[in-house]
Amino acid sequence: MILIGPRAAGKSSLAPRLAQALGWAHIDLDQAMSDRVNSDLSEWITARGWKAFRALECETLANATRRGNHVIACGAGIVESQANHAGLRAAHSITLWLDIEPNEQERRLLSDTSRPRLEPEQSLIQELHLVDKRRRALYSDLSDQRFDAAVAPDQLLSTCFNYIQQWLDQPTSN
Repeated sequence: MILIGPRAAGKSSLAPRLAQALGWAHIDLDQAMSDRVNSDLSEWITARGWKAFRALECETLANATRRGNHVIACGAGIVESQANHAGLRAAHSITLWLDIEPNEQERRLLSDTSRPRLEPEQSLIQELHLVDKRRRALYSDLSDQRFDAAVAPDQLLSTCFNYIQQWLDQPTSN
């Protein structure tokens, strides 16, 4: 099971809670990449560039999706790479889009200086709107279901868990 969505939507927070509710394990792709390169990802991106980051992300996604019964929290930009589109589709898993509007993202991100800026010449809210415009249709296209992530964390957990339970209970078609 895969979680996608914008920065600060709660993917990394929801994944372990959802995994625990399902009796599964979880993987945070950004943490897995950071562990793999033994470096802070912001520093690594500064040194190596976004192209190298997307290649590392694609390889890490492929490794993560080979594991069964895992909740995978993807980085917000996973949808920026065509190779990742193929990786998400090849996973044969349910993909949930945790969605929040740019104004809520800004509220959540104001105190978080650890994330690399994507449009550093813009104000944070301008950047969030630009990135949202670029990614929104991709999230929609690559997901099985959209969830409003601006709700309370317990409500989001419950809503996602109920949806997944229904999905798991469906008979598989051949």
